[in-house]
Amino acid sequence: MKKTTKMIISAIAILLVIIAVVILISNISAKKPSKAVENFAKELAKGNFTKAKEYTADDTFATLGIELDSEEIDMIKLYYKNLDVKVTKVNKAKDTAVVTVEITNKDLGKILSNYMKKAQELALQKVTNKSSVDSMEKELEEYFKSLFEGETIETISTTIDVVLTKQEGKWKVVVDDILRDSLLPGLYSATNIFVA
Repeated sequence: MKKTTKMIISAIAILLVIIAVVILISNISAKKPSKAVENFAKELAKGNFTKAKEYTADDTFATLGIELDSEEIDMIKLYYKNLDVKVTKVNKAKDTAVVTVEITNKDLGKILSNYMKKAQELALQKVTNKSSVDSMEKELEEYFKSLFEGETIETISTTIDVVLTKQEGKWKVVVDDILRDSLLPGLYSATNIFVA
């Protein structure tokens, strides 16, 4: 064989090896249940709910109560802003996995409680000072945002088992009430007071 033909064959072989390695790496990361949980949490924390939904099992994302077309979506993003998830253990079977995680987030029950107190104060001020509803709403919105900043509101850490299923070769997080309540600590127990 000529030298140029050998070089072309070698170049093609190297290219095929590189392509095979890239495909293998992408398949390995897609096949790790821990990666699916980490990516799901990362996208929630960034407020990228559409992308987070891609990491969830069919029809379970709705358990989080996130309506992607909601007018309040920017406020909902705040709930996940301080979210941190650490994988501590993985038990994998053929098409299911259980990933033990430590979830840390702001105490949303405390945030809701502080927000409601502030709303009552401002409502009383409105009655006595006849301040405008718009200024009250703006002040409440700024106060709500401030509750997610700094160290005023402590964080809560919870360790739970997250269930995943394999769908079309990819691990998907099953979002249930336990996961939802751990992602948003105190929020649903605080809101149940108003429903009961």
